[in-house]
Amino acid sequence: MAFRRCESCEGLIASRATICPHCDIALTENELLVQTPNRVSGTSGWATFLFVLIAVFMLADVSGLMR
Repeated sequence: MAFRRCESCEGLIASRATICPHCDIALTENELLVQTPNRVSGTSGWATFLFVLIAVFMLADVSGLMR
């Protein structure tokens, strides 16, 4: 869900809202949208890092480096 700021009260509201729930002013269409952060990509990065780390330890164990 995207958010935007009201021009009159600077309150954070939904991008689809036509009236500000804080100050009851009608909103214009040209206000800037504030996107929510994408948290899925950060989780994917950590999963990839963990997979590579496990693979390195397994290869080191198989090759005899950890004995």
